[in-house]
Amino acid sequence: MKSSFYHLLHFFLPISFLLLPYQLDAAIKISQISGNWTNTATWGGAGMPVNNEEVIIAAGTTVNLNYAFPINTSILALTIQPGGMLIVTANTSTFRIQNDIINNGVLNLWQSNALQADLILYGNSSWSGTGTWNISSINVQNYGLELKSGLTLNVNGTIYTGLNGSFNKLNKHPDITLNFAGTVNSNLPASSTDFFYGHLSVNKTSGTVSFLPSLVSNLINMSGNLSLVNTNDKLLINDLNTLTINGSVTGLGYISGGGNTGSLIIDNVLATQINPLRIATGTIKDLAINRTAGVVLENGFTVRENLVLNNQCRVVLSNETLVLGDNSPISAGKFSGDGYLVGSANSSISVRGNDPNPTYLRFAQGNPTEYTLKKFTLDKLSGITGLFSNSNLILSGALEVSDNNIYEIGAATLTLNSVNDFFTSGSLRGSFLSSLVIGGTSLVGYSIRFDQSSLSSRSLKSYTQSRKTTVTLTSLLDVSENVSLTGTTSKLASNGNLTLLSSDIYSAYIAALLNSTDIIGEVNVQVFIKGNEIDMAYRGNRLLSTPINDALIASGSKKSVEQLKDYLIITGPNGINNGFDQGGNSQPFAETLVYYNEAALAGQPSFTPVNNINQSLQAGNGVLTFFRGAQMGTYALNAPKLNFPFTAPEPVTVTYKGIINKFDIPFITLSNSLNAGDNFNGYNLIGNPYPSAVDWTKVSRSAGVNDEVIMIKPGGGQATYINGFSSNGGSQYIQTGQGFYVRTSVNGSTVSFKESCKTSAYPSRLLFKNDKLLQNNLSSDVHHKIKSHCKVLRFHVEDKISSEETTVVFRKDERDSADYNDAMYFSGGPVKLGSFSADKKLLAVNFMPDLEEIQEINLYISAEKNGSYNLNFTEIPSFSGSVYLKDYLKPEGLIKIKKYLSYSFSINRDDPATYGNSRFVLIFKPERKEDKIISQPDVNKTLTAYPNPVNNEVTFNTEAFSNKNFRLMILNMFGKIIKTSKFLMNEKATMNVFDLKPGIYVAKFRAEESGRILGKTKFLKL
Repeated sequence: MKSSFYHLLHFFLPISFLLLPYQLDAAIKISQISGNWTNTATWGGAGMPVNNEEVIIAAGTTVNLNYAFPINTSILALTIQPGGMLIVTANTSTFRIQNDIINNGVLNLWQSNALQADLILYGNSSWSGTGTWNISSINVQNYGLELKSGLTLNVNGTIYTGLNGSFNKLNKHPDITLNFAGTVNSNLPASSTDFFYGHLSVNKTSGTVSFLPSLVSNLINMSGNLSLVNTNDKLLINDLNTLTINGSVTGLGYISGGGNTGSLIIDNVLATQINPLRIATGTIKDLAINRTAGVVLENGFTVRENLVLNNQCRVVLSNETLVLGDNSPISAGKFSGDGYLVGSANSSISVRGNDPNPTYLRFAQGNPTEYTLKKFTLDKLSGITGLFSNSNLILSGALEVSDNNIYEIGAATLTLNSVNDFFTSGSLRGSFLSSLVIGGTSLVGYSIRFDQSSLSSRSLKSYTQSRKTTVTLTSLLDVSENVSLTGTTSKLASNGNLTLLSSDIYSAYIAALLNSTDIIGEVNVQVFIKGNEIDMAYRGNRLLSTPINDALIASGSKKSVEQLKDYLIITGPNGINNGFDQGGNSQPFAETLVYYNEAALAGQPSFTPVNNINQSLQAGNGVLTFFRGAQMGTYALNAPKLNFPFTAPEPVTVTYKGIINKFDIPFITLSNSLNAGDNFNGYNLIGNPYPSAVDWTKVSRSAGVNDEVIMIKPGGGQATYINGFSSNGGSQYIQTGQGFYVRTSVNGSTVSFKESCKTSAYPSRLLFKNDKLLQNNLSSDVHHKIKSHCKVLRFHVEDKISSEETTVVFRKDERDSADYNDAMYFSGGPVKLGSFSADKKLLAVNFMPDLEEIQEINLYISAEKNGSYNLNFTEIPSFSGSVYLKDYLKPEGLIKIKKYLSYSFSINRDDPATYGNSRFVLIFKPERKEDKIISQPDVNKTLTAYPNPVNNEVTFNTEAFSNKNFRLMILNMFGKIIKTSKFLMNEKATMNVFDLKPGIYVAKFRAEESGRILGKTKFLKL
């Protein structure tokens, strides 16, 4: 009978069924008609399928599963042919199977929560086919379930497992899909070694899908896409699990940590952006984004421990709050990686937790919107929060800094556009590269506090306030660049806390106080005075002024002169009886703080002393002081600076404290006594009254006041600016605390300083700058602003340390005798250089008639020491003839002047013929062949730069001094050294300039051994 049965079976079944991997003697039940599982007629009278039988749902038949398989009873395998259906019809049904399911029809084991049948495996099972799968719950027990590639399974319940159960473990197909539907919660095994998911979809009317919690850290395997269809759909990661998403995330639902220890990784570096990524309000332990395209967050949530952004990804914040760290239960929130947060005007961040280390975030800097937040809350137990260096931040709402919290600005700009809260001990931390902007439209004022743990932490590069209200400093704040109040009624209440820093590299200033802006209360204004502990040339005169208003100094408090004495040695009339320092042995009452007396006659003192240490200094007046170095506090300590052989003066930073000079300063009256034979008639000593550089060309001057400024250089000598031309680095810009000489031709003329004359331009900071390189370049730069019909001859004398420059300007209709267009030569430093007018007046800047009208100009050259010197010509006027240098100690001929000519000579103080006004003369004449031109071995050959213009690397032709070791210096047009490098003799002079900004630069060459300037040339950086 058995053989006859299989003969009939072969007749009815497709060939594929002959190849089933089961024993051929197993019973096979095939549905003959539609009907219930328990109905014998359904199976052609053969009885319903029972334990260890194979079941085939034939095409065109529908079998109603109304049977609950007894425990330990299961069919062997199931095949549903195309058009066949197996549908649950009794809620008490269960379906137990030992082996495979081939479904090319419909397998529906769930119709509702009240009508469903669980599917339980009793052996390893492989599922395949093109049919529809609608499953309630699956219990794999301790067996393995494998799905054919591309198969989609609809699950309305839970996937259960025993300790050894697995899913997709053998094949790990990435393209299988589990669609979770229904109205009840569904759970998924999460074992990293046994369960491998492809695509997951959640489309429930209600309920969630949850991965089962783990007892140890566990990585969930999911290789495909995630779809969360409805707003109520939620996928819970759960405790100690980490879900990695390699594909897309779509739909309106949410991912949830499902507790405090679930984590999420968005992986696949090259995949597309996830937009949006919805994470349910609650917590994620760790969130890592490794995808370069990043994600767009839909809502706010908490990352308890680690927010990791890798591969320069971009995470666009939502309009809600992203919280990093947690205070209940406590957890240290950390940010790492090279990726970027992208903010908006409605985005907020809160940093909490107990991480003792600083928490630094990074925002994209492509445009201001990207680094804007609505609110930033710092609520760690204690510690620092900030942005990685160079990351700006704009807050459209509040910055809330809780107790023991610090926001670190970094080398960037923090902009606050709302009312901000700094709790009892909350503060900002700045640096010398930090900038703070107080903006917004609110009229409500508030206070700001800075971390006081170091000089840097309480510092800013700049402070800008456009908010039309009063912002109050409640702690010390040092500013190294500028304070700018740009709102019409912006006010900063300093109350003695604000300090404007000054050093040899910066000098902070308060920008113009226009409209109703104001700085309220006392300010500390620093003025740096250059010294040099090994160079006695720095012991000498300086011109000073005060930036504070002595008239508003409270009774009993120190005014400017007494404050100056706190930092400098100030001796004066009647010594200590008048509050001055005890003087030296030879001059105990030496007058070292004096006013210039323009009206003094010949034989009378040109200066009158400050008579008492309590004397006030008037705003806008200048004083001359003899600089000996720092005040040491006692005579015993000061004595080496007061008595021969003297010690060289060190640099000193003076701090004036008081209400600053501000708004319009009462006009200063100038005098011109017209004393007979006095070459210095009309010169008056005034000073910059403001804690800011001023532009002399913008200062209000009555008729007769020259466009002329003369200052004393550190180390001696003068820096001159006149009518747009200069020598020795003099310029129209005058720094804070700087006194200077001006000249008038009209007695009783006036000078008026107003806020509008303040400038942000870099001034010739002559209280401390004695860089001959800077001075020479500044002189050239100023000149280029003048009309082109002027011709300029510029040259300087130098030794290894000091330099003195003079300028001759040739202009039609000028006189060759001295007048008010010329700048007098006051006095030189260690080296001295000037030119004479036709009436023998020694000038620093000499305006002469047109070149064709001049035959010769006598020079004055001197020095304090014997030695070798160079006369360098840096600017030569175009001329139909030629200009020659005549050295009367070289009677054999003339030296034709060329640009960058460097003429070497010696001075012997015991031989008057080697210096003074009788050695050198400039001769102007047409070229004649009979002139004998002597060749100077130190005259530079022409320097060239190539390529010019240049993008990356520039090379210089240094053949002229190839036998010397030299240093190449690259300077910008303000004379600042940008790059420098040393080259050995015969070494090719090449420098990489790729990092330079586009513009014109000067390449200057200096001999290493002698310090002598060998030449310079210009190039254009593209």
